Amino acid sequence: MYHNKQLASWSHFTSTLIKRFQPRDLESPEGQLAKLQQTTTVGDYRARFEAITNRTMFLPPLFLVHCFISGLRPDLKTAVLIHKPTELEDIIGLAQLHEQRFALEKGFIKPTLGLGKPILTTPKIVPSSASSIPNTPAPTNLATLSSGAKAIAIENDDCSYRGCGCQLGAAF
Repeated sequence: MYHNKQLASWSHFTSTLIKRFQPRDLESPEGQLAKLQQTTTVGDYRARFEAITNRTMFLPPLFLVHCFISGLRPDLKTAVLIHKPTELEDIIGLAQLHEQRFALEKGFIKPTLGLGKPILTTPKIVPSSASSIPNTPAPTNLATLSSGAKAIAIENDDCSYRGCGCQLGAAF
């Protein structure tokens, strides 16, 4: 470029470079900043905001502050403005903090208290099988036995049902 006499000065070079690689949007970056609205998270909004501001040159910091705040969701905008921040980084930090607080209040996300293993382990439940239970005979209900079998059961103290009407069952 220098030999072709296309490079007269550094400022001419930078303006030519910007014209060459600048996206071909019909709307100016300043207009896009003024219309930018938060539709998802503060992090995504910040990324889009910074992508547009990187295409502009020499915008006053106060203009960037006002553009960023005006594009926030209404609930975040109010929460950030209460603090009266003046720096863009402070505004972004407050917006992210309040976004997380609102999400916690609504129950959308759970706080990350620790990423380590739990202190107490969950006990393992061993499946019970029929072979692990000892074979015990079913208790005898004296009310359903014949009179001879009832007499034998009473002699052997073999009634284990409460409220069956026999004298052994009444003891329970």
